[in-house]
Amino acid sequence: MTLEEQLEAIEKAYFDDEEENKEAVLEALQGIHQSVLKASIAEAEPFKRALAKSCGGILIPYLFWFELLQFYDHKTNSDFIQELLKIFAASNFDDDEQRFLKPLIAIYFFHETEFQLDKFQTKVSLPAHPLVNQYFEQLMRFSQSNQSSIETYLEKIKLLRRYYPDFELFNKPINRLREELGHD
Repeated sequence: MTLEEQLEAIEKAYFDDEEENKEAVLEALQGIHQSVLKASIAEAEPFKRALAKSCGGILIPYLFWFELLQFYDHKTNSDFIQELLKIFAASNFDDDEQRFLKPLIAIYFFHETEFQLDKFQTKVSLPAHPLVNQYFEQLMRFSQSNQSSIETYLEKIKLLRRYYPDFELFNKPINRLREELGHD
């Protein structure tokens, strides 16, 4: 079964299920995502785009997590990060996804160049729905005025870099996270 067929089957199950079991969908998509992570960058990008668009964008926070780490290390994937945010802006804009992405987007905004932020506003934020634009604007302001929070978020994501994205762990206070991971 090809990736497209797998995504189609998952999406059909997700949207046909009255309960919309997000956990089951996330588990299925994360399995596909982990196999995509093993591919070369050139091979993985089309698959990551397909994963981002499937099931209303439910996997975007997880994809963004990995892209943010790569961005922080190399600053080479601004265009793909902005593409992910554009897909997110056009997605279901789910409350969980907004909550998961908030600190990650704030880190991105804080460390991105002014040119790329202007490009983001022009191509992604301003054309988006007003509520989505407002969400991005609030995060932009937050990232400009809360350097210590951004540094804490960045430290957390660095501590968790060896793990598959875990937003429950990420949301714990930094001292408790260090304790749990054995980084006292």
